Order: sequence, then C-alpha cells, then structure tokens
Amino acid sequence: MDKLIESLIAKVENAVKAEEAQVWANTLRTVCLAKEKK
Repeated sequence: MDKLIESLIAKVENAVKAEEAQVWANTLRTVCLAKEKK
C-alpha cells in the first residue's frame, strides 16, 4: 500500500514540475516575442 501511495505522490510531483516548466516556457516565449516586436 505504501508503495502505491509513494507512486501516486511521485506522479503528482512530476505533474506539478511539468506544469511549472510549461509556465516558464510560456513566459520565456512571451518575453522573446515582446522583444522581437520592439
């Protein structure tokens, strides 16, 4: 049972990290586009 819970926690942590990475990627993309327009 503990291993199942650990596995679920790991999946949630990975999902959160992936989401954060996506947010950062979108932010960087927005910044780059803003710089190109100037």
